[in-house]
Amino acid sequence: MDDPSYRAHGLERIRVINPQETRTENVLVLYKNPRAYPRAFFVPQELLLKVRSDARCPVNATFLTCMDVSPITNNTDPWRDPVHVQDRLNGMILTFALSNQPRTLLITTMFRPEWQARGGELSSFHGLMRITVPAQETSVTLDYVPTQLIATRTVSLTCITLAIIGLLFAFVFAH
Repeated sequence: MDDPSYRAHGLERIRVINPQETRTENVLVLYKNPRAYPRAFFVPQELLLKVRSDARCPVNATFLTCMDVSPITNNTDPWRDPVHVQDRLNGMILTFALSNQPRTLLITTMFRPEWQARGGELSSFHGLMRITVPAQETSVTLDYVPTQLIATRTVSLTCITLAIIGLLFAFVFAH
């Protein structure tokens, strides 16, 4: 169960849950990766423009796995201007220090059109979320609002309302 190969990848084992278990599928080992980027960090706009498609990927590929993101990873200190991420039921709140300049926030969460941002302009960056944060802004709220869910709720509530009205009419006319 004690596999030292994690050290070769620069990981640090921080916790073992259920270590007395003999079956490895019932043991959870948590590692800390000091090279991992945080969930959200500011990136200079000029570095985003330098990201190009990897030569091994199809022409016009837009997937993050087909991008050479070394301009970002080699030239950005994601911890210099920290972003606090607070998860919510249907989204997240990102808070950060005040700046007099607009900034670009890169969030390592998959972009979907159903995401809505308050406090910045949301767009896609090769599959991830990019938010242009205006000057003087200290937080961005992201809400995930799937349109299919809204339609389903609307239809369901309409059907329930009509059923209740129908039952009331049936009850009134039966007596």
